[in-house]
Amino acid sequence: MTALLAATILVTSTAYSPCSSGSVMADGTRTRPGSVAHNGYPFGTKLTIWPSPTGRRRFTVRDRIGHGTELDFWVADCHQAIQWGRRVVHVREGWFRLRATVKVKPRRYEFEMGLR
Repeated sequence: MTALLAATILVTSTAYSPCSSGSVMADGTRTRPGSVAHNGYPFGTKLTIWPSPTGRRRFTVRDRIGHGTELDFWVADCHQAIQWGRRVVHVREGWFRLRATVKVKPRRYEFEMGLR
């Protein structure tokens, strides 16, 4: 768990869509799901990001971003981009499987007191 936190950074993110951008990204490819814009990573860098506007966690840097935010998600729906707004997300370089949280069994007294 410590290694995951040590390699994870927090960044401010927004989302963009066909309503606000063209159809070609800075690396020369067409816009598509799983793409993000970031100025700090080279094109093709694989990132694990959570949360995201689509629920997806694996992204590839294919675009660059202007002023005002550190990370930009490409989404296909204009409404979805607006709904996302500006949020802080966790970013980790590379594609990793995030471990599920361990569920703790409720303690006996929680049942007796009606807390569960």
